[in-house]
Parts: sequence; structure tokens; C-alpha cells
Amino acid sequence: MKVLMWGFITVILVLVLVIAWAGSQSGSTELIGQGELIVLEGTESAVPADPVGKLGVMAWNIGYGRGSEGDYAGPWSMEVFEKNLGGIADVIRDSGVDIVLLQEVDLGAARSHGVHQGRDLAERLGWKYCACVTTWSNRYVPFPYWPPERHYGAMRSGQCVLSRYPIDSNIRHRQPQPRSNPFWYNMFYLHRAVQAVEIRVPGLGVLPLMNVHLEAFDVENNRVHVNRLLKLMEAVPSASLIVGGDFNALPVGVEKRKGYKDEPDIDFTGGDSMEIFFEGGRMQDAISATDFPEAHTFPADAPTRRLDYLAGDSRGWKLEGRVVRGITGTLSDHLPVQATLTPVSIPDEGALPPGEGQP
Repeated sequence: MKVLMWGFITVILVLVLVIAWAGSQSGSTELIGQGELIVLEGTESAVPADPVGKLGVMAWNIGYGRGSEGDYAGPWSMEVFEKNLGGIADVIRDSGVDIVLLQEVDLGAARSHGVHQGRDLAERLGWKYCACVTTWSNRYVPFPYWPPERHYGAMRSGQCVLSRYPIDSNIRHRQPQPRSNPFWYNMFYLHRAVQAVEIRVPGLGVLPLMNVHLEAFDVENNRVHVNRLLKLMEAVPSASLIVGGDFNALPVGVEKRKGYKDEPDIDFTGGDSMEIFFEGGRMQDAISATDFPEAHTFPADAPTRRLDYLAGDSRGWKLEGRVVRGITGTLSDHLPVQATLTPVSIPDEGALPPGEGQP
């Protein structure tokens, strides 16, 4: 009897130790942390800014290059990632944008064969500047749950900003996990983040950008994330602020519902995050908030709703945007949003952007 009891206790202790080891998130524990800045040697210098001062920006949740299929369809071969990352780079290059805000970028994860996808994409584009932040860093993630050979394993993933122009700073602001999740679940759950960067663009000065990936599965936590984002934005008085990414929230004025065929567990009921974000009129949406099919970004292969946004400070920018379709529907489960931003008033070369330094 004693042998059985001690055997049981030993099994429990081993299980607790394994869970504690696998669930540690050493790469994403700081509330505010410095991100990774990469300057690629041997790439060409940044191209001159548009002579009329226009700036091209894209926001894209690339789904770590697995394609349009969901997480349960893996594991995926290296050939799949090579094909999709090459296609993602082609779309970005062909768009003619200057800056791209990326979400769900693996930075050396087992599920994508250890590739730092931010650096990989910058190299494919021939862009010199890459800034990444880690939002998910576990020794082992046992998802999808069964069979075990489909597990993600060692995890390091996050968000990246790629730029033709120098990136001066890169800060990660970690967002809280859902309180509704059990503690053991949150041990293996990502810490979503707002990535704040500053990019020095000839003729436009130092531009503040925020790259976001907000809560997807808990409408209350999504609202918390948006309100925290607004607090961060208040600390940036510049009229040249640009914010974009995967908000995981439905547009202003759209019925907040649940019961989507592709994700029956997703529930937007009671959500008002985009109403909160656009309240007051500081930020201008790059595309209409109206719920028309051309604005839908998810799921990429048969879009039914919009989750992804690009916005600019209405005091400093005029925006024209669109959702990029075509081949992009096979490269990720999200479609990218692209926008052309034109300064309301174009500053002299080297001058600060509109609104910089205002109280």
C-alpha cells in the first residue's frame, strides 16, 4: 500500500514539474520590454521617399506561414513554409509598400522548423530593417492536443515590423491574458502585445507606429486590450501616429454575433472595441467600417468578417486603403490590409512630422 501511495505521489510530482517546465514563458514576462532590432548587412539602402510624401503601409497576420488552413491541419513540412513565405514576400514586394506590420510571426518555433520568419522575410524582400517582439515563448506547447505528434512543441512567436527605412526604437507592451482562463491554461497561452516602433523616413521625420495583435477568444479581454492601447496612444501626441494589425474585433456598427461556420466557438456578442477605438475621431480608418464583402479579412479563403485594420491620426494623414485579395487567400488565414498615407501638410526634408512635439 505504501509503495502504491509513494508511486502515486511521485507521478504527481513529476507531472507538476513537467507542466512547470513546459509552461514557463521566460521570453515574454516583462510588462514593458525592449524588442529585437535587426539591421541586415549587404542589403540595399532604403529607397527615397515618394516625391509627393506618400507612404505605403500594410498590416498582415501571416499565421506563421502555414497557409489558409487552421491550426489543427498541421504539422506542415518545410516545403510548405518555404512556398508560403516566398508568396508572402512576393505580395509585399508587389504592393509597393514601405512598411509592413506583421502578426503571428514565428521567431524560431519548432512548428515552423526553427526559422526566424521576420529575418527571413526581410531577406527575401531585400529590406534592411526588421523589428520583432516575442509574445509567446514556451519550452513546450501541447497543442493541438491529440495526437501528440501534432503538438507545437518549443514555441517562440510574436510580431514584426519590416521597413525600408531605419527603425530607431522597438518596445513591446504586454497585454493581460483572459481572467476567464484557468491558470494552467494561461501558462501555455500567448501574451498578446502592442509593439511600438519609431521609423525615420526621409522627408517625413520620425514616425510612431503601433503594431497590434489583440485578444481573440474573450470579448471582455479584447475590450481591456483596446483601452490599454488607447492609453499608450495618449502618450504619443504626434499627429503622424499610425496603428494597425489584427484587432480581432468586428467593425463599427456591425452586428456583434457568434455562430460562424468556420469558428463556431467565437463569440463577438457585446463587443464594442472598434467603437471605443475610433471614438473621438482621432484615428481615421483606412477603409470603410461598413460591413461589405470587399472589407472582410477572415477567413482568407472565404472571408465572412473583418478583423484587421490600418488607421492613421486624422490630423496628420489622409488614407486610402483596401484589402489585398487574390493569391493572398492561400498564404494565411487572414487577408492583408494595405493603405497609402498622404501627409495633410508635407514637411521639409528632415523636419519633424505633422504634430510632432505638440503638447
